[in-house]
Amino acid sequence: MNADTFLENFGHLADAPGGIPKLREIILQLAVRGKLIEHDTEHPASSLVAKMRDDKRRKMEDGTLRKSKPLPPVESNEAPFHLSS
Repeated sequence: MNADTFLENFGHLADAPGGIPKLREIILQLAVRGKLIEHDTEHPASSLVAKMRDDKRRKMEDGTLRKSKPLPPVESNEAPFHLSS
């Protein structure tokens, strides 16, 4: 179901038995798939990540941001699930 179909049938879905939980499920699925917002094709996420990396590097050179300390390794008895290496 796409966003337009969802909006056209919103009233029917809301009034149906068990409609509200189903609406929540549909909205969640649309959100996860990125169907609820317009996508900016001129500025992909990779360019945003590169800009953030450059900003961080510049701030570290200026002294306005300290270099972060590396995190300690996770011990096998601390992991909530199996970590493969």
